[in-house]
Amino acid sequence: MSSTRRGEIPDEDLLDEIERLQAELAECRERERQAIDYATKLAVNLHRRHYYPTAFDWEPLPDVLGLLTQIDHMTGALWRMDGLSGARGTAKE
Repeated sequence: MSSTRRGEIPDEDLLDEIERLQAELAECRERERQAIDYATKLAVNLHRRHYYPTAFDWEPLPDVLGLLTQIDHMTGALWRMDGLSGARGTAKE
């Protein structure tokens, strides 16, 4: 074991912490990739089903926040159109 001065962290502990953080970062990157893939599929299918004829040049954004914003805008527009058309269902009495 290496000697350390007071208040210093031993080299072995630093290496262990670096390895732990690298593994955690890799896991976070994989979860982000999965989230991007899922959100991209959702946005593309939503666009294809409801917007393609009028917005044929649309493309999904490359990050989670951008994709969620696009999904939010598309679904919000659908709700507004639904309300304007009177197609919204009503509860039966």
